[in-house]
Amino acid sequence: MTGITELRHTDPGSGTPELETKPDHLAAILDAMRGEVRVRTVALLGRLAEFDPAYGAWTSRKLTAELELLGVAVKKTGGNSVVLLDHLEEAVSRRDSEDK
Repeated sequence: MTGITELRHTDPGSGTPELETKPDHLAAILDAMRGEVRVRTVALLGRLAEFDPAYGAWTSRKLTAELELLGVAVKKTGGNSVVLLDHLEEAVSRRDSEDK
């Protein structure tokens, strides 16, 4: 899974650089989509937990909140909450263009 990015910082006590990992939720969610056009949030939560047990504590509300922070809206289809692949890909493009 590509959902982790590495950050380096210096330990103030020793002056030695330390590696700190920060989860990349957008990449993790995109991986959990498995290339499908749309995935129910319930299924997505299960897939995320398979990738990383830390996601096992996430609820639908937490997933929705994280997606909103990333600029991705959860949609309703047939009464089910779903995440659309093209919306995630657009968020990745936005983030990549902001990083430049």
